[in-house]
Amino acid sequence: MSNSYNSSALSVNPVLGTFSADDINIQPYWLVVLQLIIVQLFQRVTNYF
Repeated sequence: MSNSYNSSALSVNPVLGTFSADDINIQPYWLVVLQLIIVQLFQRVTNYF
């Protein structure tokens, strides 16, 4: 399987060539938002006490 996206993107961003396609793990947006909400709640609770 040729990775044509990675080879064309190397001219723009050479850092993309250091990772294989299996190593790149992008979280869904809703999971990032959920993590931010949990961190906010945790910080508010710890600041309250």
